[in-house]
Amino acid sequence: MGIGAAIAFQVASGVISGIAAKKAGKAQQKLFGQQAGVVRAEAKRDAGRLRLRHKQATARKKLQFFHQGVGIMGSPANIIASDINLQDEEARAIIARGNAQSNLLIMQGQRARSEGRAALLSGIMGGIVSGVMTGALAGSLKTENLDVLGTSIKPDIITSDMLTPRLGDVNITPKGFNSNFNKAIA
Repeated sequence: MGIGAAIAFQVASGVISGIAAKKAGKAQQKLFGQQAGVVRAEAKRDAGRLRLRHKQATARKKLQFFHQGVGIMGSPANIIASDINLQDEEARAIIARGNAQSNLLIMQGQRARSEGRAALLSGIMGGIVSGVMTGALAGSLKTENLDVLGTSIKPDIITSDMLTPRLGDVNITPKGFNSNFNKAIA
């Protein structure tokens, strides 16, 4: 595989993983949005049931007062009005709790989508950076001169003497290595 293909592969890999993360974030946001709608609907339904129960209880109280011969004025009217106010507060609290939970789910969905977008940008940039680093590494490995033991040598004139490790002026290569190597190159 060529260097250009390796760079393109790294960039494409980063972009593909970023796109997948963005899609996952968007799907998660949609899921959170659906859950938010369900929570809101449940809260409204629960509040509606509560109001109906309270309305029925209030009607029973009025009927009891009526059967006992008590008029709905003064103290009995205050009791019923107080009950109605408490019932409304309770129903509003249920709806407020449902709305708060719903808003929390919506915010979590927005955060998931933002994280997906960030992952896309990160994937793109990570792929580009990896590609650039691979290109730079490949460029540094491709040199016109071969640097052997600190000396610059043109690749077409390498001899065994140049590749022979030396310790000061002492040659530490096995006997016959230099002459055999030079024959093999020539």
